Amino acid sequence: GLAQKVHKIAVGDFAVETAIKNKTAELLVCAADTSERTAEKYRQLTKKHNIPLLIAGDKETLAYAVGKDGQTAVIALTDAGFARAIKNLCNKD
Repeated sequence: GLAQKVHKIAVGDFAVETAIKNKTAELLVCAADTSERTAEKYRQLTKKHNIPLLIAGDKETLAYAVGKDGQTAVIALTDAGFARAIKNLCNKD
């Protein structure tokens, strides 16, 4: 929830699409259990706008990671340093 409190993250479909359109999205994280239609939509958007896409966790875990109750299919990290740190962590596995 820390990244959200300092406005370095966009959570949910509308907020993520806005971040993409405003060119503030540095990294998209999509839950592995999101629908194929939603996943394909974000694959196309990230490819079109040259934004890295990370498929990770499930919707409940993603929601928990950003301090939300319920489920979240997609988030956008809007801080370049924060996005780079997340990518580096994922590349260590």
